[in-house]
Amino acid sequence: MPTTLERPKAAPSDNRSALIGGSQPPQLAPGTYQVKLIKGKNTYETEFTITTDPESPYNTADRAAQRKAVMKLFNDTEELAYVYEVLDQVQQQASSVQQRSTKKRASEMASSIKDMAGKEKSRLAFRGGDFYVNEGSMLREEMGNLYFSISSFPGRPSDSQMQEAERIHRELVAARGKLDFFLTNDVAKLNKKLGEDEQITWPTKEAFLATKEDVSGM
Repeated sequence: MPTTLERPKAAPSDNRSALIGGSQPPQLAPGTYQVKLIKGKNTYETEFTITTDPESPYNTADRAAQRKAVMKLFNDTEELAYVYEVLDQVQQQASSVQQRSTKKRASEMASSIKDMAGKEKSRLAFRGGDFYVNEGSMLREEMGNLYFSISSFPGRPSDSQMQEAERIHRELVAARGKLDFFLTNDVAKLNKKLGEDEQITWPTKEAFLATKEDVSGM
């Protein structure tokens, strides 16, 4: 049986180390898990238990602290992926509105929104690199590298790692706040000038996370 969760859904990046960092799924917590296999009309049930090595130098409290930090970064990674996806969809749709709108004011507003979304995306994730020499680091890359560092070590994260995780989380909260303001102000004002079938839309976070396509790479 698999003993890991699915890897976090992450925003795209052109930084190799960040891609590797975000590709590692978290381990299941120690405990007993129920298994149900349905084959036709037959159902088979069993269970398995995950335990820690009794000779491990890392105690229960250390492992719990590590898992808590990993799952917080896991959730932050998916939150950032959603913020980036919404900005990307808004940017693409605004570009389309700009090109096809016959109303000068709507076209100007769409152009501004397109540029704003693009600038905010560039602050969140590094794109346009060559996967070799040109590899920058923005919030997405910092998050991916920290996630890998903490998830790769079964013991308690260091104080500096926890401080970095808190800094990253604060920046993410600020980015989500900017996105919400952007959508409820700039984008909403443009939508009022457009027909219902022309308006800019975006998915809910739940719908975005439910999709299976991989957005963690290029």
